[in-house]
Amino acid sequence: MPKELDIDTFGEIVDGVLKDEHITMVIELPPGTLDAELHDNVKMGGTMQFYILLHALEAAWKNMLHDLNGYLDMDKKEYVVDGILEMVKGSLMEVGSGT
Repeated sequence: MPKELDIDTFGEIVDGVLKDEHITMVIELPPGTLDAELHDNVKMGGTMQFYILLHALEAAWKNMLHDLNGYLDMDKKEYVVDGILEMVKGSLMEVGSGT
């Protein structure tokens, strides 16, 4: 019996594709706007771009932790992550709402 394609299984498949390829992505913010334009060499659409950005977000977070070394109480790291996730949620919820 085939395994059900749930979000975890799908993520494993996508991660397998990403691990097997040399991935490049350019993010452009044209002057006068914050509307990002994504260009990648995978050419598999927005879902793949999301997974690439998810892994890039992990790398950016590691860089932020390095930058904040000595300024961020690591016991309060979860509060910073919660704030970041609220920013992401707010930004994503605005898409398609006409704002």
